Amino acid sequence: MNTFSCNYCVEVVQDCVRLEECGHIYCRKCKAGYEPNCGECKIKSRAKPDKSISESVSKAEYMKILLNTIKDDIGKISL
Repeated sequence: MNTFSCNYCVEVVQDCVRLEECGHIYCRKCKAGYEPNCGECKIKSRAKPDKSISESVSKAEYMKILLNTIKDDIGKISL
């Protein structure tokens, strides 16, 4: 699992929330169905929005798209 993976859906976290007591991260939508315990460590914990991770995921997704576009463009160049 990568650093930006939701501990429930195991996809890239969307609209990230971080649990205060344990620090695990989830998509807001995923976490809403499993409150109040952490799905990973099972401790009771409150979820708070984590904008820094959401912003990092957005930047990482943008860079991934940009790199794939460059890779495709380079593949079209014939020498």
